[in-house]
Amino acid sequence: MNTKPLLTATARASRRTETMTDNFYMNGSLPPCGSVPVNKPFSKDIRAKLSVFAVSDGYGSEDTAANAAHKVLSVLKKHHDHLGTVTVEAIHSVIEPFTEEANSFMQSLGTDAGASLAMLVISHGVATALNTGNARVYSFKYGRLNRLTVDDTETQHLLNIGAIRREEAKDHVGRRTLTASIGKLNTQEGQKMHMSSPMPVESGDIFLLCSNGLSDYLSDDRISYILSLRMSNERLAQRLVSEAIARGADDNLTVVIVRSGKNVKPSRVNKGLLKIGVCVILLAILAAYLLSKPWADNAPYPAEETPTVSPSPTPDSVLSSAPPVDQGGFELRE
Repeated sequence: MNTKPLLTATARASRRTETMTDNFYMNGSLPPCGSVPVNKPFSKDIRAKLSVFAVSDGYGSEDTAANAAHKVLSVLKKHHDHLGTVTVEAIHSVIEPFTEEANSFMQSLGTDAGASLAMLVISHGVATALNTGNARVYSFKYGRLNRLTVDDTETQHLLNIGAIRREEAKDHVGRRTLTASIGKLNTQEGQKMHMSSPMPVESGDIFLLCSNGLSDYLSDDRISYILSLRMSNERLAQRLVSEAIARGADDNLTVVIVRSGKNVKPSRVNKGLLKIGVCVILLAILAAYLLSKPWADNAPYPAEETPTVSPSPTPDSVLSSAPPVDQGGFELRE
């Protein structure tokens, strides 16, 4: 019996524009540039030294956007092993040289090229999220959704200074206008990727990495509801992508689901309960039908009493049956 604490994951992408500008990274695995992989399963002992997941969303001209997302993750792959050589508190010592190299490559593509990036680093059972741009990392823990990253957008800036309300942010025109990203980070002035507080990974925790193609169309409440469903990683990823598309997603979208614990599979017990429920309903319908009919159609009914018919009264019978009239001793004379 395998009792090792597992870390399972899957990724799903959907192309909504002519060019696929999203890409993802699954602990060393990186799909080809511009491809649209449907599913990429992953399973590993959670106590392993290091696991790294990421989602990147490139922008720029059609020729550079797809390459931007892929290149950022290629550089991450190059620095992957170094992340396992430092403590959680020292992750930035690896992220900073990675950022500088990725920035330099973006600038070589042109001033309009860049990429949003969201990362999840799990080292020795402790998770840390990093990001720049508007790609996000969420945690779903104890039935509650928490956003671990901070958007680098004009909308988020206006929220920070109190210029708009949170209800206005979802449809605000500045939600796709980036204020920072790979390619725009000014590392010379100390500008860095955002980094969350480290958090222990416990059994049942779920992490979601996504591009803004998902988060622009699904609210945090809706994402929370979907992640609460008892579904496999693959079905959760498919449900998130399908709902975003159904709500009008016009941007490429990518999701990565990371779960602490064995991947949920359809339970035989649940199927058995469903069959039992169907049988109970059918039996109830049958019982109602039988009770609606007499049990003994051939049983003799009690004999009916024949009603006594009285003869119709006639004038003679009425007179003959009438009592004599007392005339009080008087006699009628002619």
